[in-house]
Order: sequence, then structure tokens, then C-alpha cells
Amino acid sequence: MYIPDEYRCSDRQKLGQVIRDNGFGTLVTGGGSGLFATQIPFLVLSEGPDTLILESHLAKANLQWSASDADKPAMAIFNGPHAYISPTWYGVRPFVPTWNYVTVQATGKIEWIHDVGEIIGVLMRTVHYFEDRYQTAWDPGPSAEYIDRIASGVVAFRMEVTALEGAFKLGQDKAPELQDRVISNLKASGSTAAEGVAQLMASENNRPF
Repeated sequence: MYIPDEYRCSDRQKLGQVIRDNGFGTLVTGGGSGLFATQIPFLVLSEGPDTLILESHLAKANLQWSASDADKPAMAIFNGPHAYISPTWYGVRPFVPTWNYVTVQATGKIEWIHDVGEIIGVLMRTVHYFEDRYQTAWDPGPSAEYIDRIASGVVAFRMEVTALEGAFKLGQDKAPELQDRVISNLKASGSTAAEGVAQLMASENNRPF
């Protein structure tokens, strides 16, 4: 990924948090018939100073799993908050429009999982992780038989990440007073995504929010 030095993030804890906060990522793999990409929810299964293991699942009807070359690395892409930045917000000239954003790319080797018991484990971990964000969590108990049945139509996988990189393009190259103006306008936009960018800009650049 092309990342100018001022936007490059090498902090694995920060990058891991982006994945946890924005787990609906894009799995990209390659095979003899070309590239494949699927948008799916990812979980951080294991994380350490030098290790990161992700897991997810695909419908078995999705041929990405069978058409991908097992010897080639896969990539998972996670996009955090992003927003258009108008040059009118700076109050000075010359400036041009730009886009502020956070994105993380994880590269590694995939291990496909076909055991139904393990697949159900992946599905349940996914359910519990995302259901925990709601006050009224779904109880899978009454649906256990149905879950067992549909699990046969799913293939799961683990991805041991061998390369992790991220871009935090959040106005680091702008003067503090210009950062403040952008943050103010993003907050006033009424957009949840724009407000997320404003929060990250304030945190990354040590500016008030």
C-alpha cells in the first residue's frame, strides 16, 4: 500500500483496534482465474506483540475459497472513518480538496477450516462479539439445530498475518489552526462518519475536540 511517511502507522495496537472497531472487511485472494474479493466480518482471534491471527467465514457457495491459490498470500482490508475535506474550511489559499481516512491492510496465509464443529465455533465467536455491542443479546440456544444445519454450507478460515500496515491520513501535515477548522466543520456536518474522522484528527494531532 502506498503510504506517505507522515501518514504511516506502525503501532500494532492501533492497527489492531482499527480491525476490531471496523471488522467488516474485504478479503482479497488470487487464483488461476484471477482475483477474488468478498466483504465479510472478521474477528481478532489472537494478538500479541509480533502476532495477529484473524478468523472469518464464507458461504461454501462462494467459490473464492476453492478457487484461491493456497500458496499465494491473502489480504484483508479494513476501512475506518473517512470524510471529504473541503478547501473552503481552511479559510486561506491556496488549498485543494482532499480526503481524510484510516485504513489497514493485513497480509498473510489462509488456513481453510472444513470441520463442522470448528466452523460452528467461528460462527458463535462472531455472533457473541457483535451481539455484545447490544444491550439485548441474541440467545442462539433455541436455534442450535438450525445453526448445525446451516453450518454445513459454510467454510471458515484463519489468517496468520505476516504483514500489517496502516495509513492514518488525518491532516498531520497541516498547521494546528487549520486542523482545528477542519475538525470544527466535520463535527458540524451532521455525518457520523465525519464526526469519527474529527475525533481521530483531534486524537492524532493532540487538538481539542
